[in-house]
Amino acid sequence: MAVGEHLGYSLTGVWTLLSGVAAIQSTTVPAWIGVIGILIGAALVVCALEFVGPFERSGWNVAASLTPLAYVAWSLWLIATGVALLA
Repeated sequence: MAVGEHLGYSLTGVWTLLSGVAAIQSTTVPAWIGVIGILIGAALVVCALEFVGPFERSGWNVAASLTPLAYVAWSLWLIATGVALLA
């Protein structure tokens, strides 16, 4: 995993976490969207740890399995957030 890929996963996760917190504090979208955003953001941050520390050579299987699921969930969360903002 290159530095850019690691930073991309990490910053996407942090942005999603912060967006979830903002959604909970807002009345523009339902609070459940914020809660789901926080959960998905945390999962994306965990995914960024796939090749960090003792897992550098072969990867961390938990993070490797979680990454595709987290990004599908993230895509669905983005769609749900967009629909909620338009409603």
